[in-house]
Amino acid sequence: MYVSYMFLSRTEQQGMVLVDVLLAMTLAAFFVSIFSIVFSMEEKSFVRAQGRIVSLTASSTSVSIDLDTVTIPSLFPIHIPVSSMPVCSSNFEDFIRPGSSIHTSTTTSRLATPTIKDIILPIPPTLPLTHLEVRGSLALISADSPVYADPDIFVFDISPSTSSSTATSTYNAHLVSYLNTGPGIASFVLAGRRIFAAASSIAGQVHTIGFTGTSSPDYPFLENKYKLSPPYATATLPYATAIAFSSTESPNDYLLSTGDISPQIRSFLYLGTEKWDGSEFSIVDVTDPHLPVLSTGLEVGARVADIATYSGKVYIANAGVGQLIVSKVNPVIAENGLVIDDSLLLSGWSRQTGKVISVSDYGLVFGRTSGGYDITTDHELFSIATTSIVDSQSLSNASGLFTRNIPGGVYGVVQDKDHVYIITNQVGAEFQIFDHSLSTSSVFLLPTQPQSITCDGHKIYILSRTSPHIYEITF
Repeated sequence: MYVSYMFLSRTEQQGMVLVDVLLAMTLAAFFVSIFSIVFSMEEKSFVRAQGRIVSLTASSTSVSIDLDTVTIPSLFPIHIPVSSMPVCSSNFEDFIRPGSSIHTSTTTSRLATPTIKDIILPIPPTLPLTHLEVRGSLALISADSPVYADPDIFVFDISPSTSSSTATSTYNAHLVSYLNTGPGIASFVLAGRRIFAAASSIAGQVHTIGFTGTSSPDYPFLENKYKLSPPYATATLPYATAIAFSSTESPNDYLLSTGDISPQIRSFLYLGTEKWDGSEFSIVDVTDPHLPVLSTGLEVGARVADIATYSGKVYIANAGVGQLIVSKVNPVIAENGLVIDDSLLLSGWSRQTGKVISVSDYGLVFGRTSGGYDITTDHELFSIATTSIVDSQSLSNASGLFTRNIPGGVYGVVQDKDHVYIITNQVGAEFQIFDHSLSTSSVFLLPTQPQSITCDGHKIYILSRTSPHIYEITF
């Protein structure tokens, strides 16, 4: 460049210098932009990673991580997402833990014999228990008693006492605390250190419950209630029947519409109710849990029994014609209401009810009741591969749709990468295990009618409907 300058006039040399300066400024701006993008990506990745840590540990007593020692560049406000999903094994029967080096193990599928422990709850047997969540050694249970003064949230320590051997097949739980919110609770989700409950009340369908203390959840207290708005003044409000929770990052189109420059984590409740004149399915923004705000709704036309979300879709089990309804949903920008994108149309819908849903990376499992008596052609258990859900235009015609007749109906389900685990009212076969094609099974007796099923780590837990007991299942 210097040699070329020698043969240029002064004016031409000044022009070339100006070009060089402009080129240097352009390159500088380019590199600044690249560094900004990389920094933003790294920050988002760090936030997601920290959010995952919070999700795994915020409601667990078995893991302790000091997040105060971790710092994040504070260019803009950051909200940490919290999951309501339990952290469970990818294979209960091979004790594969999430995050372990053998998480994606291809161990041959097998049906092992479970070990069942009976955990006795020190509460009156007349209390109708409704839902169970377990985190570490703590079990949280809801109840829906007709007696107004009865508690409706219980916290139990279900670890064996020091005087009992861990090999003991029956032992007593310890009641840590309880709360009476007024009406009963049909179901709840545990999001970090907060409970969002679907209440059997027309005065407030959502009850937000916090916990005192700074370590494990101990004493619950009622933070606030949220009441649905009637479609007209004289409409009778419904009881809440089902609830789900998710955190989601604000999409770019929402950010542009609000003028915000940074994505934020927002939290939403998915609320189901009895049939009424309003929407049986509602999405409530609880980014500020002390100030819930209705986002949108969907009129299902029937009682909602269970709700699950996966990959931008919401799945609604209900008592209507389409007993499994699917709607594409982005609650952040869904201002014009939701529409039903797909539904699973099944014979026997007039007497059978869509009851439970489990959706994960392993697949979709849907269960319904038997309607009081068994018609062998009207199946109660359905399994679809997740890839089929994503690719298929119709659930009813999805490739890899498997069905199974369950005479006692399906009242709860969990799944891992190899198996589907269900609870049923079928006498002598209250706990059943299938592969995802529902072709092979093992059945096991429980001394009770089961009410709710969940998992934590490598353990499965079943709540009794007819007595104050939890059954812990390991393999």
